Amino acid sequence: AEMADGPEAVLDAAAAAASALLKDSDHAGWRIAAVGVGIALPVFHEEGRPFNSTNLPEWDHFDVPGHLAKHFAMPVLVENDANLMALGEHALRPDAAEMIAVEVSTGIGAGIINNGTLLRGARGTAGAIGHIPVERGADVPCICGRRGCLVAVASGPAIAASLSAGGVPASTVDDVVELVLDGNLDAIAAVRRAGNDIGEVLTTCISFFNPATIAIGGRLATAGDHLVA
Repeated sequence: AEMADGPEAVLDAAAAAASALLKDSDHAGWRIAAVGVGIALPVFHEEGRPFNSTNLPEWDHFDVPGHLAKHFAMPVLVENDANLMALGEHALRPDAAEMIAVEVSTGIGAGIINNGTLLRGARGTAGAIGHIPVERGADVPCICGRRGCLVAVASGPAIAASLSAGGVPASTVDDVVELVLDGNLDAIAAVRRAGNDIGEVLTTCISFFNPATIAIGGRLATAGDHLVA
């Protein structure tokens, strides 16, 4: 299921997959304490509800914990996926008390670790670097209603659209990754341009926040070294 299929379809599919994994795994004697869910949208952490889902209005304020309670008799914790990536990276590098974890996939977002603690911001949108403007995107419209946002030129779908317009068929971030791994020069060049755009934003973030570590992940990062080259 894809996010565009709506929250019920996506969460039911995820619950079915998780239940199958639990049945197939050797966890005799273990007690599952809670369910953790990562969503590629801003999240009201206390409520577990996504918000500001401009391009996915059916997700806006959807009761994710309430829906998953139908499948799991345990607490359900919901967080933005880039924030979860930051927490995971920090667990591997606990000495890096100041860290930015950047996820590049269908969207672009960052999780920020400040003094060893996840920084969510006043309304839970800290790290929304995908909507910082970049030079190359000056006239490119974004789903947020503005022009020039990083996500409008450097996300997986944006790269796929630019490749398709140039005669290289692609529609998803996975198509882009496959083209890069197959050695398609147009796709490699497009991913490198996206990496340059992301670097433009991260240069500002480094000057402002002075992190000890920057981690790059997400589906587009599986295209190898081209994104960070």
